[in-house]
This record gives sequence, C-alpha cells and structure tokens, in this order.
Amino acid sequence: MRLPSPLPRLQPPFWIGGVAVLGMIFWIETLRQFGFIVPTPFILLFFAVALTASIDGLLAGVTSATVWAIYLIYASAVHVGSPSLTGGSVEVSLGILVVVLLAVRLGWIKDQNQKLIQKLRQASLELERRIEQRTAELLTTNSRLSKEIRGRILAQEALGKNELALQLSQNRLESILSSLEDVVWSVRPQTSRLLYLNSAVDSLYGYSISDFLGNSNLWLEVIHPEDRERVQQKRNFFSNNSLPLSPQSLLAIDGQDLEYRIVRSDGQVRWIRDHVQIHTDAHGIAIRIDGIVTDITKAKQVEEALAESERKFHAIFDQTSQFTWLLQPDGTLLEANQTALNFSGLTRSQIVGKPFWQIQWWTQSTQTENSLKNAIAQAATGNFVRYQGSVLGLNGQVITMDFSVKPLRDENGNIVLLIPEGRDISDRIRAEAATLEAQNKDILLKEIHHRVKNNLQIVSGLLYLQSRYIDDESILDILCESRNRL
Repeated sequence: MRLPSPLPRLQPPFWIGGVAVLGMIFWIETLRQFGFIVPTPFILLFFAVALTASIDGLLAGVTSATVWAIYLIYASAVHVGSPSLTGGSVEVSLGILVVVLLAVRLGWIKDQNQKLIQKLRQASLELERRIEQRTAELLTTNSRLSKEIRGRILAQEALGKNELALQLSQNRLESILSSLEDVVWSVRPQTSRLLYLNSAVDSLYGYSISDFLGNSNLWLEVIHPEDRERVQQKRNFFSNNSLPLSPQSLLAIDGQDLEYRIVRSDGQVRWIRDHVQIHTDAHGIAIRIDGIVTDITKAKQVEEALAESERKFHAIFDQTSQFTWLLQPDGTLLEANQTALNFSGLTRSQIVGKPFWQIQWWTQSTQTENSLKNAIAQAATGNFVRYQGSVLGLNGQVITMDFSVKPLRDENGNIVLLIPEGRDISDRIRAEAATLEAQNKDILLKEIHHRVKNNLQIVSGLLYLQSRYIDDESILDILCESRNRL
C-alpha cells in the first residue's frame, strides 16, 4: 500500500527577502516624509532580515541583510540629528556585522533544515518504495505460499487417499491370496530368507507358516526322498550352501515349472507343481523370487488312470487281427493299430496327422483313393459305409479287404470320430473262387454225363430197332450184348 507523501513547499526566489526589506525601508521613509517617525526602525529591519533568513534561507537572508546594510549606511549619512536611526559609525559597523552574521547563521540553519527535510523526504520516498516493493514481494510470497499450502493440503489429501486405497488394495490382495488353494511364496535370492507365505501352506503341506519361518530347510525336508535330489538340482535356492545364486542360476530357474512329490506332516504323499518367477531391478539384479505351488495330486491320479486306460486301449486295439483306424471327421488320421502298421511297414509318427487317403494303403490307384474319400464323406454325415476294396502293403503286397467306416457320436449327437475297419478276405475270396470252380466242374460233368447218356439211349434204341429186322441168332446175340453194355 502506497503511503501519502506530504505536499512540497514552494521555495521563493532569493531576492524576495531584499524586496521585503526594501519595501519596509520605503514604508519607513514614506512615513518620515509625512512627519511620522517610526520608533525603533533598526529593530524592525533587524527582525525583517532575521525573518527573511529564517524563512527563505541563506541566500535570501544575505540579500536582505545587504539591502538593510546599504540602507543603514545611507540613513546614517543622510539623517543627521534627532531622531537618529543609528548611532555612530562604530555602532553602524557593529550593527551591520551582527545583522549579516545573524542572517548568515539563520539562513545556514534554514538551508540545513531544508536539506535535512529533503533528505527526510527522499528517505520517506525510498522507504515508501521499499515498503511497496516489500509489500509486493510479500504478496507474491504469500500467494506462492498459499498455492504451496493448498498444493500440500491436496497432496496430503491425495496421499491419504492413496494410502487408504493402498491399504484396501493390500487387504483385498491378502484376502484373495488367503482364499487361494495354491501356496504363494516369496524369498530373497541373496539369503533365501522367506518374505511371504500365504495360509494355504497349512492345508497343502500340513505345516504352519511359523514352521517354515522357524526352519529354513523345511522346504527341502518335506520333498519325497525319491524326488529330493532332482528338485535340489533344479531349485538350488532351497539349500543355503548354494547362496548367493549366480545370474546364470537365476536365469535357469526363471519361469520354470517343476513337478515333484511332497510328504505331508501326516504322512500323505501329494503331487505338486512349483512355478518360479524371478524379479529384477533396473540394473538386472535379482531382488525377489516368487513362486506358486499347486496341488496336482488329482490331476496326476487322472493322468495315471488315463495312461492305464490308454494301455488297455492299445492292448485291445493293437491285438486285434483286423485293420482298425481312428480318423477325425475331415479324414485326418489319428491312430492306426499294430496290424495295419505291420502290413504297411509304417510307424505311427510317419502317418498320424495326414489325410487318410494319402497314406500308402490307398495309393494303389486313383479309383481306390476316390472310393475311400467318398466313404469318409458319407460317414462324416452320419452314414455307415461298407464295401470291398484292395489295399497296398509292404513290398507291393495287395490284399482284398471287407472295409467299413462307422461314425462315432458324442452325448450331444455330434460326430467326433470316424472308425474305419478292414478284414482281410483274400483267403475267403480265393476259397469262394475255388468252390465256385468246383461247382462249375461238377455241373459240367453232370451235363456231359446227361448228354452222353442220352446219346447212348439213342444208340440202344437204334440197336433195338435194328434187331427186329435181323433173323440171324448170332447177330442178334451181339446186338443184345451191345445194348446191355450201353
């Protein structure tokens, strides 16, 4: 705020004092001309000079004193006799000296006062300027501090909200981790010190969190003896003798899944899958190893049951004497039994995943391949297809097969598999051909016998007719014997 400055005082010219004294002298002399004698004019003029010097300063005082001295000398020289303005020359000189000294002193004091007042005014203006500058600085600082305070208040509020959100997030995360059936753990790679372990460890391992915190080797002790050495080689951070881990060791276990067995505190054996993730800082230095342990006991049991079922399936599938295949609905081969493989000299790895009609069995001719394609297309629509065809085997061997394709549906009625089957009927075809040939020969013999018999009957009839016209007994006996032979 700007302070009001005092009004400046108008400085009269230096000669105004001389004019004032001159005017007073003129007034005194005028009165004298009219017969009026002014009492004590010396004192009046003295006070006029003193007042002028006091009011207008040194130069004005000297000017008025000079005018007064001139008048005093003039009056002393002109006015002789009573009433006298002055005394003798000594008094005049002393009077002039006193007045001049007084005027100089009073004028100097006045000038010093004026200079002091001017300095005070300048100091006041400078003070006012500094006050204004300081006020502006204070206002700026106050505004900046207000903004900083508001910013800090907002930051504090935001920090409080963030801390609350972080706490809520941590609570939610802890709630989620506590509700998981999987064991979540975290260790420091430099010391293998356990940083975190959720409560699921109790139900999976049969040991509490405090048990693992109190025994750093418990992780290794619960591993099944048959799997311990293998796991220890893969998970070398379980052993304190391997610390600290090298970057190569950390890189080898990063993202690695390992399946092994553990022995619970109650003696039960569980299969688990342990997944490890390495976390590094900005310089690539490992700062934490996190892991998730999943109970896969049921999955292993299902896997073993599936493997047993697979063994039983192949025991039946491969032991049958007929050719059997499994196809996708589009004709891609999924499986072939050992009988079909032995006949072709192929292995499963050579044919699985290929179109069925492009495999050696059906490459004898284009007609054979097209017949198979048509059969697969009809079976893919839900029809059972059966026909006879020939297949090509090892070393160019060709057999005749009673071939069929049967669709297999799921519980929703969708066709999921095609089951082609083939039985070697080459021997039956040959036997049927031989039987047919024998039957044809028998028929031919019977026909020949019938025709020969008919011809002999004709000959016998002719001999009989001829004997009726012969009288010679010997010839008749010959003819009769010939008929009997026929």
